[in-house]
Amino acid sequence: WSPAETKGQMKFNQGTCRYEKIVQGLPVNTNYEWKVAFNGDWVGDKGCIGSSNCQFNSGSSGVVLLIYNSYNGELTTRPLTSAETTTLDAPTSTAVPTCPGILLCVRWMLID
Repeated sequence: WSPAETKGQMKFNQGTCRYEKIVQGLPVNTNYEWKVAFNGDWVGDKGCIGSSNCQFNSGSSGVVLLIYNSYNGELTTRPLTSAETTTLDAPTSTAVPTCPGILLCVRWMLID
């Protein structure tokens, strides 16, 4: 996996002030690991506390929301239902965010 791969690009959600990516079509109840890379490079990549990668389970729907909080460096996941997928994957604005801080090019990778 290359950190420059654009398929893993996360979107900045101005409503939550976080980077988010919905991942669909995963086999249900399967364990995965993930991390984020910045600006197409491994320098400064993030995993979870005490581990180089974060772990999650795809749950009963096979759909998860990956979240990167750039203000505290925290990576989290949340299983989603099909109904939530439609509302959360709406396009984000290109306007300058009202959230403090800078925008990064954040990409995620799944490791199974």
